[in-house]
Amino acid sequence: MKRWAALLAGASLLGACRHAVLPERSASPPTRSLRLALILSEPSRGEDLAESLRGCFKSVILIESLTQAHATHADLFGRLDVDQGRLTLIGPALEPIDAFRFKGRDRLADALLASPGLSAYAASVQQRAKTAPRPAAPDKASAPGAGVPAYKLEERPDDYSLVVGIEEYRSAPPAPSAQKDAEAVRAHLAALGYPERNIVVLTGESATRAAVAEAVEGWLPKNVRGKSRVLVYFAGNGVPGYLLSWDGSPEFPATTSYPLQRLYEKLDGLRAREVLLVLDACMPAMDPPPGKLAVLAARPCDERSGELTRRLLGALNQSRGAVGFRDLSRRLKGL
Repeated sequence: MKRWAALLAGASLLGACRHAVLPERSASPPTRSLRLALILSEPSRGEDLAESLRGCFKSVILIESLTQAHATHADLFGRLDVDQGRLTLIGPALEPIDAFRFKGRDRLADALLASPGLSAYAASVQQRAKTAPRPAAPDKASAPGAGVPAYKLEERPDDYSLVVGIEEYRSAPPAPSAQKDAEAVRAHLAALGYPERNIVVLTGESATRAAVAEAVEGWLPKNVRGKSRVLVYFAGNGVPGYLLSWDGSPEFPATTSYPLQRLYEKLDGLRAREVLLVLDACMPAMDPPPGKLAVLAARPCDERSGELTRRLLGALNQSRGAVGFRDLSRRLKGL
């Protein structure tokens, strides 16, 4: 919070309120190219106002913290203080962009569209996208492995995913290749049409118990909609009844790691069309509650092998991504 306070103070120097004459609105204002990750000071009161911002930006997702904002790879971050009628915007490098005071939805939208600073920032983001080097084409002589998507589907803006991969633990044995597998899953999610801004990836020291809980109990419920498909992937270690977070202890899982039963309940309670949980953790998995949640879990073993992840990504390549979560879990049951 102290960090945010300093940033807010710096952004206020740019001008807390714009009084410029509003430019004529075009069909596609510059801000429509930007993806905004937004923190609400009063979540129970600010969601309607946040919803109105979706018409000003390419997308708006609600988050809990600045750490989570970085994980979404948004173009800019914002904090909305409902009581003060104030919106502050900063860039990924924590540089101030602009700050706005407003009264009501229309006033805020007008201020955003009239902001020279925000327009200039949007232009710089577009320019960087045009000049960014394109990835090298894959070698046609070599067939892609399961970790490389062999398909590419259209973007599905309502789909969300949480990907967790922990190889090295603070006080638990390592989980071989967990982070590498998590990155491969992330690549397949992008190929399935999950927008990068809708994928939160927690690896290594960022995958704490608090961060996992924040994503499961805060970020997902705030953003998932009725037509969303949600995929949660965990690669790492576990003990009966618990997923070991980076700061988790096998000796005291109840107070240091995330309960599996709670994860089931939170995911099944999402207002989503489909929810798939993939547990590549070599731990006993409980049966999920009857509902929309489908669970795909590796067999309990002495050491994590990543075989479940390889089979999962292989099945996605084989079907070229055209498979539902239930069908996918049925195909891979028994691993």
